[in-house]
Amino acid sequence: DGCGDRYAVEGVQFRLVPLDITDRTLFTATDAEQLVARINGNDVASRSLLRNQVAYLCFGMTEDATTTRDLLSLVQPTATAPPTNLLDRLYEQGALQSCDVPLALIFWTLSGIQFIDTWAVRRRIHQVSPTSAWPFGKREERLAIGEATFLQFQQQILDLVDTQLTFGQARQINARDYFDFLPPVGVLPLQEGSRRGIGVDTFFTRQPHRAPEVIEGALVEPLLVQGPWHSPVFTREAELVWVYRVRQNQQALNVDSSVRPYLIFTSSHVPYQAFANFDMARWEYGNYWQPPVTEERA
Repeated sequence: DGCGDRYAVEGVQFRLVPLDITDRTLFTATDAEQLVARINGNDVASRSLLRNQVAYLCFGMTEDATTTRDLLSLVQPTATAPPTNLLDRLYEQGALQSCDVPLALIFWTLSGIQFIDTWAVRRRIHQVSPTSAWPFGKREERLAIGEATFLQFQQQILDLVDTQLTFGQARQINARDYFDFLPPVGVLPLQEGSRRGIGVDTFFTRQPHRAPEVIEGALVEPLLVQGPWHSPVFTREAELVWVYRVRQNQQALNVDSSVRPYLIFTSSHVPYQAFANFDMARWEYGNYWQPPVTEERA
């Protein structure tokens, strides 16, 4: 009724929402079994896989295929999109309210906090379409989640390389041993000389990939912008990835020891960028077309 409004004070309340692995409305039996095994694992790889798995349950990316299996079922006038991710289910349960803004995913044990992952649950503000049952009705949400997958991965890979692993261990990281999913586009710190990072052939040793190819810096922003529209890379299905070096970064390494070398990788569904451009080539940093090798016949 407005009585006493002048005495009202705006405030913020912080609270923790527990995730019950035994709750089958939140986690499938398969997911729960995998989570328990990773929680009980006491090594960096198990913790990384746990963090990655819960993050992608929050993204809803593990269930992408369920929409395309039966797309026409969404034509029905009464069709509504079911909860597709862990956060949606928490809202549906009432564990999260409409005024709640998730800030971070926290995992801790008796030994203390093991990791804090912000972008597993944070999303930028986006519009919700009334036709959200159809994929195009969720395009704003999908893009926001895609951007979050990129930011989450960058946070996790830097935590691994810079703080959780030794210099030599970081060089030996294999994607499948540390991640179930990779974002459709990501940036990897590369080990060169005394600079900490991953080894590209080691990281992607179980993923089909070409040797890194050089692209111009002008292509980096378009890659980072269009990449989040695509689905993530499932490492256990040995999906092809494209791997790129950036000319400007490579040249800077020769003159500035503070520059950190990096690689960009993308899902194979993101359009390939390292096409030969003779008029744009730089010595030792260009892409040159080579004719296919043909078998000589007698």
